[in-house]
Amino acid sequence: MNPALFPHAGHHFYKDGLIRSAIPHNHILSTTTYNIKNLPFDPPSFTFQSADKFDEVKKMENVNKRMMNMIPNKHFNTYKEGLNLEFLRKYCMEHGERRVMKRGEMLEEAGEPAQLVGYVAKGCFKYIVKNQTENRDYITGFAFEDEFVGDFPNCIDNRKSAVSIVAMTASEVYLINGQQLLSLLENRDYAHVYKHLFLQIYTQYLDSYRMTVRERYSNLLNRCPQIVQQINLKDIASFLRVTPTTISNIRREITFEQ
Repeated sequence: MNPALFPHAGHHFYKDGLIRSAIPHNHILSTTTYNIKNLPFDPPSFTFQSADKFDEVKKMENVNKRMMNMIPNKHFNTYKEGLNLEFLRKYCMEHGERRVMKRGEMLEEAGEPAQLVGYVAKGCFKYIVKNQTENRDYITGFAFEDEFVGDFPNCIDNRKSAVSIVAMTASEVYLINGQQLLSLLENRDYAHVYKHLFLQIYTQYLDSYRMTVRERYSNLLNRCPQIVQQINLKDIASFLRVTPTTISNIRREITFEQ
């Protein structure tokens, strides 16, 4: 609508990630244009009604940034404790196929032969299973930067993948096939690798009972401090088996505790 047709009314337009406002000088309300791309919501919200609400959101965002700075740059993967996979990282970097993937691009598809495993140099991936009865997807895990991604051990012998693996952000990964991985493992303690992968899954299963949702969210934040920017509430909630509102409330609690 052309603002000139109604010169005494406020007009708002959405363009290039911005809400742009045209307000007459004598208008009873004042407005501020916000860059919604920088707000910590996915999808961006158009429902802010006051400066106080906006200040609350920005406060949450600033607390999340402070939390990220307070957390050591360390991954807390159980399977990494006592398991040295530097040989695999080095092999992937030197002999693997470098692939740059867009957000939403699929690395493996459930039901299709699993073929690949890779070292995540940048970005992150999510593992998805589909509940056929509910016709609903669930997030079962993540692979973050400096971790490995793939449907192991199905990729070893090209069995059908049990999960779909999807890039959550623009990502860079160095990929090898299952046969290359098998050759590497045959020259090492194969059982040792399986043991630690089992411990990872077992620990995650026990944590779902012995830890609160907030504690599990904190563990995920410890594992990847950038999770606030990289993963939306819906995916975090799916992984923790709660609602997005629960995760939002946890973040708000952390905000006001600061």
